[in-house]
Amino acid sequence: MSASCRSDIDLLKGFFEGDIDAGRGLRDRFDDRLLRRAGALPSILRGLDLEDDVLQRTYELVYRAGFDAFDPARGELISYLEGHARNARRDVCAEHVPPGEPSRSRKDAKGEPIPWKPAIPLEETVQTDSGRHLSLVETLETPANEIENALTGIFVNQLSEQAGRLEMPTVALMIGQMKEDQGIADAAAAIGVSRFTARRAFDRFALAVAS
Repeated sequence: MSASCRSDIDLLKGFFEGDIDAGRGLRDRFDDRLLRRAGALPSILRGLDLEDDVLQRTYELVYRAGFDAFDPARGELISYLEGHARNARRDVCAEHVPPGEPSRSRKDAKGEPIPWKPAIPLEETVQTDSGRHLSLVETLETPANEIENALTGIFVNQLSEQAGRLEMPTVALMIGQMKEDQGIADAAAAIGVSRFTARRAFDRFALAVAS
């Protein structure tokens, strides 16, 4: 009997028994639907051909769970496989997370996913205190204090952008002022808020970033 004529459960059983035709039939029947149901990969990971990694991980998780883990009384096979596909997508994303980003996706105040930032490429340039534009490779031969300030500027810009995404304008403005070497009191005065308001805003921002 061809795989296309076999039932879902029969294909799954054959998959566990090492039936190559059943395994191929299982993938032909479900792969496209599983990728759609698992959800698209984060934009930063698209184009890296990781979809097949998600599918391979899906069937690895299915195999580890064993044939008896699927209970037809609780729903169709596609729903059961979907649960493993979502876990597989999470695992693959965690394996390819850009350096410095959390392995689990976070959400902003509106519940929207906060996108990962790409890693800074080695050819990216930074401006040092002396006004020179250097690649990250060239910074290895540059005095540490100049590089520290340049890289701090990149980090501060990222924090400011994140505050904007979280719709915390007070924090974004404060960071912009503090980037000019102002203390929190001077920065708060510059944007017309009290130190108490500024500190509360930063506390909320810290909690949002940590969550």
